[in-house]
Amino acid sequence: MSKIEFIALGGLDEKDNKCFILTIDEEIFVINAGILVPPNAQLGVKKITPDFNWLIERKAAVKGIFIGQPEYANFGSLEFLNEYFSNTPIYTTDIGKEIISSFFNSNSFEEEKRELKLNFKTVEGLKTEKVGSIDVIPFKTTTTIPNTVGFVFKNKEDSVIYIDDFIISSNKVLAFTNQIQQLPSLINTPNKILITSIGNVDKISGFTAPSHTISHDIENIIADAKGKIIFATTDSDFYKMFFIMKMVAQKGRPIYFYDKLAEQQMKTMFANKYFSFKAPFKFLKSEELATATNALIIVTAQISNLYPLLTDIINGDDNLIKIEKTDSFVVGSPTINGYEKYHAELFDDANEADIENIVDLGKKVSQIKAGNEDHKFLITTVKPNYIIPVGGLYMDFVNYKNVASLSTNRESVIFADNGQKIRFDNGNLQRSSKEDFIHLEPQFIGSHGVADSGASSMFEREQMKNNGALVVSLMIGKQTKTISKYNFDQVGIVNMDDATIAATNEINKEIVEDLNKLLAASPTGENIDLKEFKNIIKKISQKKYEKKFDKKPLVLSTIIFSKGN
Repeated sequence: MSKIEFIALGGLDEKDNKCFILTIDEEIFVINAGILVPPNAQLGVKKITPDFNWLIERKAAVKGIFIGQPEYANFGSLEFLNEYFSNTPIYTTDIGKEIISSFFNSNSFEEEKRELKLNFKTVEGLKTEKVGSIDVIPFKTTTTIPNTVGFVFKNKEDSVIYIDDFIISSNKVLAFTNQIQQLPSLINTPNKILITSIGNVDKISGFTAPSHTISHDIENIIADAKGKIIFATTDSDFYKMFFIMKMVAQKGRPIYFYDKLAEQQMKTMFANKYFSFKAPFKFLKSEELATATNALIIVTAQISNLYPLLTDIINGDDNLIKIEKTDSFVVGSPTINGYEKYHAELFDDANEADIENIVDLGKKVSQIKAGNEDHKFLITTVKPNYIIPVGGLYMDFVNYKNVASLSTNRESVIFADNGQKIRFDNGNLQRSSKEDFIHLEPQFIGSHGVADSGASSMFEREQMKNNGALVVSLMIGKQTKTISKYNFDQVGIVNMDDATIAATNEINKEIVEDLNKLLAASPTGENIDLKEFKNIIKKISQKKYEKKFDKKPLVLSTIIFSKGN
């Protein structure tokens, strides 16, 4: 008899930050390693990740990490998980491997001076993988990313189906086909649990297709374009990138990718024959851009970076792209919750720049996410005993339940909170108790890596306005366990003059001396607990600065281990 447990470390009552734990008879399967980038980097918080402590404590039971839709919001936390799960297989498609590995090996990531070696296992649609004692069957879905897959986790009694974004479409392009209709033959078990992202539920009453297509709009844009076409969308929207490239190639226009990583990824997709198109593509180099008056310039970025980048281009502050009044400015991504203000300000700036052809495709074209009829089709196809909606706000889950109840028993739709354990025993849902909750604190990431988590961290960051911040960098010899080099940077604690410089230097020296004494007292051969040591650095530093300056600064520490002394 199977015992199944579902826990969300993130992704419930929030759009991103998705990380779901599926436990089947004591074996753990991790679905996504998500991340959340706040629209406003308030109080120094640039990213938010799930709390992985519960998972790390059970790392021996983890059989794999599964990323079927390889967008940054689903894999961004791999850089933090990798410290503990570097040998754990990451199951994704060949395109997923290319997108994830090229992202972490890009110049922008290398600037953070981290080396990330990931253990990929590529999967193919409908090809069964044996993971632990479970059969895992990927199946293709239609999204903005080629060759996206969902997963079926299956044993003799149970099938657990996980699917991120999807639409039901008869797309003939190999990269965007789907295999959802073949699910019934894969899930011929007594018990079936469906875990699905809510997508565009209650926003699109019918099927999303064909309102997601851009061919007609792009044809009109190209026909009207007198000069360059600046086309902008999110860095995961390869669907729109491909179709506009296809259209402009027919007209003989050259193509320039602002983001060379996106260009590399797109060329890989062409090399792997996910896209087939007879007309040749002419890709421009940066030095050719100034004289290419009819080029298609594709500008992509993560949504948090896209609007500032486009604003610089519109205002003439970009060093590479100089926009003219006769050019066409086209934004292909729809307005996303939290970014409405930036979207409106961007088009206001574009109109002030007096650009003749401004197009907001986001108002005309739907996101490639499931509408009401897509969800009903999926439910009717799978016929699940239970459904767990994910990747939305609570009100979205309520809307999903209303839609799902037209195709299944309303009581089969289960709402959960992050950290709540949803348990099934032999296919039957178990009543929740206080023991079925684990305490989670979201991890706040700033410029210097992980700071403290949860409400206490936000309180400290709020206090930073009055108390300042102290950035501590230490180099510790692995063999000697002594601090060989150190650096302290303070911001906003005190005004720096000769007297305060001398005082802070003396305090910093005392901090290092105290830390060295603690290191010397630690047992020989025992590894340093980084989390605990950083907490000690924080306590010692705050105590000494508070005693001298009556300030209790936010302390951010970085520790580097050297092989020598």
